[in-house]
Amino acid sequence: MPKRSVSTAATPSRLPSPDESHWLDHLTRWREAGVCLATYARSANLKVHRLYAWKSRLHSRGLWQDPEPVSFLPVHVLDSPSERATPKCGMTMTLRDGVVLAFQSVPSPAFLAELLQHLVMRP
Repeated sequence: MPKRSVSTAATPSRLPSPDESHWLDHLTRWREAGVCLATYARSANLKVHRLYAWKSRLHSRGLWQDPEPVSFLPVHVLDSPSERATPKCGMTMTLRDGVVLAFQSVPSPAFLAELLQHLVMRP
């Protein structure tokens, strides 16, 4: 008889309640949108803290699995004009205030969408 793999993730012992299903639906739409949770909450006219609370509650009950953890990339500040003029990367973005963002490779569309959303909202 073949061995079955055992998952270490929590598994729900019951079906989700109507409230849980409602919030699971929002979390699924958030993940598909590819934006940060707060941005999704505002766009869906939800209170940000309630969405975070339900995400945590559903995760602890084994009804929701978080996406891959956030990872940070190294940042290099270039001081000389010659360094800024010829970045060695796959993509650059020049902002209105002259700041240049340089990426070694082209970021994912979801990352760019979230980055641009934050840049639009910055003062």
